[in-house]
This record gives sequence, structure tokens and C-alpha cells, in this order.
Amino acid sequence: MSWTENTYVQYERGSARYASDLTEGEWALIEPFMPMPNRIGRPRRTDLREVVNALLYIASTGCQWRFLPKDFPPFSTAQKYFYRFAWLGRSRRLAKDWEKTIESAIAWLFIAHIRIVTRWLARP
Repeated sequence: MSWTENTYVQYERGSARYASDLTEGEWALIEPFMPMPNRIGRPRRTDLREVVNALLYIASTGCQWRFLPKDFPPFSTAQKYFYRFAWLGRSRRLAKDWEKTIESAIAWLFIAHIRIVTRWLARP
């Protein structure tokens, strides 16, 4: 693929702090599958997009939980949501739904990335 004016705009990550951060389009695909806040109890203060960015950062760099940069939520919060997502089977559900609805090559690569990430992070 050659870089043209259209592809530069399509793949631009102007606001991303890290290369692993989600773009607006990627987050729009993932957001409907995120757990809703509880109706009772304390309101959620954690931004789930930042949690997903933290998980992708850990997967792409291979850093330990405790070495997560301060730009992200605390490592314990990211770890809690990772185990919660794994328990609920969110990554498998995301991958299956994306396979049915998305045809672009970028989406297929992102699905493969999610599968690799979840397998890598779920290792004992």
C-alpha cells in the first residue's frame, strides 16, 4: 500500500500519546461491548477507553503491570478490568462480532491483535 493524502488522513493518530492507543473509529467499535456502570453504588470514575489503552500498551510493550506509565489509570484498576473482561469473555465476543460485521483488512488485523493480547496476558 502506498501512502497517499487519503491514507495519511485515514491512519492519522494525531491525538494518540502512544502507538498502541485506540483511534476514535476503533473505540467506536469497542465501546458498545464495554460493561455498563452499575445502577446502584458509587458512580464509575474510571474511563474505560483509558483502561483498554493501558491493556494494549502492556501487550504491545511487554511491560509489567507495575511499570504502567502514569498517563494511564493505576495498574491495579487496569488489572482488575482485564480479569473482569477475561472472565466475561469480552475479547472472544468482540472478535466474533467483528468477524461478522467488518470486512476491512485493518479490522482483521486488530482482531488478531486482540486475540494475541488476551492469550499473552492470560498466560500463567
